[in-house]
Amino acid sequence: MEPTKASELVKKVIKLVECKSGNVYKIRKMPLAVMAGFFNSIELKLSQDMETMQTSLKEQLSDPAKTEKLILAMRGVLPQCILEPKVSSTEPSTDAAINVDDIPIEDQFELFGVITDFSGISAEALKKTNTSLKV
Repeated sequence: MEPTKASELVKKVIKLVECKSGNVYKIRKMPLAVMAGFFNSIELKLSQDMETMQTSLKEQLSDPAKTEKLILAMRGVLPQCILEPKVSSTEPSTDAAINVDDIPIEDQFELFGVITDFSGISAEALKKTNTSLKV
């Protein structure tokens, strides 16, 4: 038995996504530091079980003040997880990179859903593995 090559591991965390808009992006699974920042910014504790987390997310989506937090947190995740085209949350769009705010809104929501599912932290992904995020 030999250790898995780095190039093989990288292939497992990156994939191409074609959004319903027809736009194609290269994404990666959410790194742990980004995931922790996301959960912290929406005030979702990793020690909660899946049902509690789903309830908390539903509450966030039904409360305008909390929805804003969730959307701002999503905005922070996208530049970290979209590899191509290069995405920035601070620089204006150029030929080499796009500002996250210039990505079509429907693509932003679709990409966020794909990223969380691919990363194993969406409600659907957790159901498939029958796990929770208890630490």
